[in-house]
Amino acid sequence: SAFADTPSLVNCALTDLDTLATSQSGSLSRAFPPEAVGMSLTCANIEIDGLPPANFFGGDGTTDADVKDGNSGGCGCSASAAPTGAWIWMALLLIIGCKRGEDAKNQPDDTTTTWPASTGIWSTGTDFDQLAAIGDTTWHGRADFGEGERVYEFTFGSSARIVAETRNPWGPARARTMRTITPTAAGLETLVNNPAGWEASELEGEASTWQVSVAEGDLRTLSLTREGVTATFDEGPEPTPTMGLTAIARSFVRGGRVDYAFCSSGTSGFDYATLFDFARGGHDEDLITEEVVAGATLGSWIPSSGNFDLNELNQFDRDGGTSVNARHNWMVRYVGTVDHPGGEFSIRERNDSVEDGLWVWMDQDVGTQTNRLFLEVHGFVFADSTADEPSESFDAGDLPIEVILVRCDNPIEDVQLQISSQGSNWSAAANAPSLPEVSPLWFPGTF
Repeated sequence: SAFADTPSLVNCALTDLDTLATSQSGSLSRAFPPEAVGMSLTCANIEIDGLPPANFFGGDGTTDADVKDGNSGGCGCSASAAPTGAWIWMALLLIIGCKRGEDAKNQPDDTTTTWPASTGIWSTGTDFDQLAAIGDTTWHGRADFGEGERVYEFTFGSSARIVAETRNPWGPARARTMRTITPTAAGLETLVNNPAGWEASELEGEASTWQVSVAEGDLRTLSLTREGVTATFDEGPEPTPTMGLTAIARSFVRGGRVDYAFCSSGTSGFDYATLFDFARGGHDEDLITEEVVAGATLGSWIPSSGNFDLNELNQFDRDGGTSVNARHNWMVRYVGTVDHPGGEFSIRERNDSVEDGLWVWMDQDVGTQTNRLFLEVHGFVFADSTADEPSESFDAGDLPIEVILVRCDNPIEDVQLQISSQGSNWSAAANAPSLPEVSPLWFPGTF
């Protein structure tokens, strides 16, 4: 009746998606007002693959009580306007189900339901009900699915029949993969199909079958088997790192504008604007690769053979490690806050000698250019633009900090940043209590 001005018996028929998408009439559900025709409808109790039976929630689908808004125990759906054209497929995906059921809520703890088995707290045994049991939930844990042990986060959108997988949610080697879900007797049939706006997936179009079970208790757990590997995940998202800063590493081409802004600048001086813009996400025309890690500390750069690879940065080797390997021509930018007791704050490079360069901004000057630099140390012949051990008074609390370091292609010298608060002895910046900046720019969500 949502598409017909004068609904009648002849309007009631099962159609397919292609026909419905090009038609000017039709309904997106089996619900039909019996009073519209004054007689029993021939299309009652139609079975549609992928949807529960017509009388799944009680009734036979032929009375008004069976199709109203769910007050009689059924599942009602409504919309403010009828979907048309390309939006019809979205509406169809959403009309999947709405019942986990009071029976499931009242079951005792430590009960397990397994897909595709029909035993457990969700006992109807239908594929539809098993998917509804998982619901719209998020799970996290560690697993080795063929590339070393990594952290995984799974977010199920059961009503839309999708699951979003995030590998290493806080880096390194972070990757998102969206899969469609089709319940079958063998398990969950999944198909990789990343939406527009997501990064491209190397797994695009890959199909696989998952077996999933949920164990109830004080802490619910999800057991997932795929590709012959079984792993267990705790309910909830992967916790946000509570120590360190966020490190954004970017490597750049040799001979490009960014290279000539600093590494190949010679005695002509630095192009600070280009240099800092690249570190902060600009000038992608010179970008080779990028890696982001939350919870990285400002550890020392101490090479053993004159080289210092990007993958040697603190925390870039955790959870299976970064897939990026850059020995020369890269930058790393650290952002977040340090816990400051209030009063004088100082920062320095241990011996004021580096190869190649570093820059520091504090508080409200984070994100600005050279006119508000707190510290500069570089290995070129001309002088730094700041004092060797700058100091300034700041309020107590989380003090914003930004550090940019650049690596060219000369043998590197040791780099060790140190901090002093309220006139205390110098200590490694890596030891200072800190919090990473977790912007959705670097760590976008799923739904």
